[in-house]
Amino acid sequence: MSRAVALAWFLLKELARSLGIIAPLGLTLALYWIFFEWPGDVNYFAATGGFTLMVATLVTVLLLASQLNRNSSTVTLLRLARRTELLAAMVVCVAVLAALLALLYTALAILQAKVAIAPVELLLIAPRWLALTLFAASLGLMLTRLTSRGGSYLFTFVALVLFATVVELRGVLVRGSFAWLAEAVAAISSPVTNALQAPAVPTSGATYLLSLAGTLLFAAGLFSLAAWLFWRKDLLWSE
Repeated sequence: MSRAVALAWFLLKELARSLGIIAPLGLTLALYWIFFEWPGDVNYFAATGGFTLMVATLVTVLLLASQLNRNSSTVTLLRLARRTELLAAMVVCVAVLAALLALLYTALAILQAKVAIAPVELLLIAPRWLALTLFAASLGLMLTRLTSRGGSYLFTFVALVLFATVVELRGVLVRGSFAWLAEAVAAISSPVTNALQAPAVPTSGATYLLSLAGTLLFAAGLFSLAAWLFWRKDLLWSE
């Protein structure tokens, strides 16, 4: 674990020194500007902030993977007891960066009087954002060529697009012959969508905890799958 944390700190410093840091930072600022052209309520803040962190996290994971998918990473892997430590370091790195971006997003919204937030609401929003960040980080690992075996990242990308399309078109599909598909996808994605769209102050503590647990379970499953793909992969570096 200590090696993974040390490697995460190294990755974070390298990312901060490179031009790659512009991507998650720029995305966060751009999405904030789009979402908060006008003031919103705390529920809107919680939903848009969670979505922004997910997008920034996905982009950061892809950036880190592209940097690590090189011949120079051989030395780093040889120093690790298990390849999984590299993936864990990537998740820790993006989680720390997401926390900083969350602070930036929150500070901008408060200082510019775009939303009124009570401290207790921030305490309830933070675990949701953390769960969504970890889910996005694990999903990002499945979308990288670093962990991909036999083009599995393409399959993951296509599956993600189809999944998002079904969720977006659910209202249309439920009125047709594909209602079963819409309902199945809605049931599977409910922990993530609830964590993303639920009120900042949940009406039900059980629903709040179930959505967090389900999102974290998805994150753990995706991370385990990425680790399994990466474990015995024959590494063919892109450089």
